Amino acid sequence: MSATQQPGAATSTTQQPDATQQPDATQQPDAATSATQQPGAAMTATQRPGAAMSATQRAEVPGGVAVAAQRPRLAGLDGIRGIAALFVVLHHCYLMSFPGYPVNTGPGWLAWLLYGHLAVVVFIALSGFSLAVSPAGKDWQLGGKARFAHRRAWRILPPYWAALVFSLIIAWTVVPQPGSAPPDTKAVVVYGLLLQDVFGSAVPNGAFWSIAVEAQLYLVFPLLLVVLRRAGAIAMVTAVTAVVVAVGLLA
Repeated sequence: MSATQQPGAATSTTQQPDATQQPDATQQPDAATSATQQPGAAMTATQRPGAAMSATQRAEVPGGVAVAAQRPRLAGLDGIRGIAALFVVLHHCYLMSFPGYPVNTGPGWLAWLLYGHLAVVVFIALSGFSLAVSPAGKDWQLGGKARFAHRRAWRILPPYWAALVFSLIIAWTVVPQPGSAPPDTKAVVVYGLLLQDVFGSAVPNGAFWSIAVEAQLYLVFPLLLVVLRRAGAIAMVTAVTAVVVAVGLLA
């Protein structure tokens, strides 16, 4: 009887449980299951819930290619900004059509358009919220004052200065801002340094006051984070409220 037929003989290599029929390493559940199959095994930073990302917010993907980790965009904020911007446009159209602000000289059912300045408050509040989103996830750490200052300056100064130059050209060559003299050297310096809500001067563009407020918010934001970390949220809110009330009383 051949070896494959004799009882107790050597089972052929195709029948031996310890030969090729023995589960290989890729089949053994307690052996080398791949890292992508084992729960809790090695996962990439983008797959593991709560995994820490580097300071530059970059993660390694299979193949060794580094890709930038995108922070989720709060789309709802864009919608609120759009509504607020539309409200400001309608407000100015209403003022041009029915002079006499703050007295309503137009139809009573359009009186709500007198309050377009509230939309600017919404913009400033959203700016503060957007600034705080990133530090809130980093124990209220700014991530570098120089980097923060550079990003904020690059965000507002180039378009602001371009709009200021355009407004000055219009005020000097076409028509000045209604209710204001043509801008002089003092106005150029004051508006160029975003100090128009601190020092009085001729007005090249009446809407630029809000840009100055936003720039000053950028300046005090790092200080607010320091107060928040060391004294808590209540102390920070109290300090801000005191300053706002004082400015309102002295204005």
